[in-house]
Amino acid sequence: MPVCLVNRETNKRVASHGSLRLSHYVKHLHFSLPEPRQPLLITDQVAEIVRRSGFQRGWVLISLQTEQVCVTLIDSQKAAESTGGCPAGAQEEHGSGTLAALAWHVVHLPYRTVLPIQNGRLALGIEQEIALIAMAPVETAEVMVKAMAAI
Repeated sequence: MPVCLVNRETNKRVASHGSLRLSHYVKHLHFSLPEPRQPLLITDQVAEIVRRSGFQRGWVLISLQTEQVCVTLIDSQKAAESTGGCPAGAQEEHGSGTLAALAWHVVHLPYRTVLPIQNGRLALGIEQEIALIAMAPVETAEVMVKAMAAI
């Protein structure tokens, strides 16, 4: 039977199931996404949660509580170079070479993703950013960020 204990000082939880024991640190973030397909970069907020967790190795789960918002990794270098394929008139609206231009190409993305923690840091590619993209205006998007590590 699974058991879960909470350390009130650190907000870390320890769960055990058989011989596997996991510790996790959870924070809920809230964002306003009034413009559809306008990426909101959340890399810094997620990296800070990973830092506060104190975990050297593990995973971070980013989970959205609404189906109207997606979470994805964006290569900021490629986004800066992105120019073509936007809907008619869209380049005039948001310009080419922006994260918004890249977001117009999004058709379907997951509402959650899991990323590695290595050496106490969020392990992303050199130019990668974590972005939220709303498919329609969203007044408040709740994002759960859960850092986990085996102990």
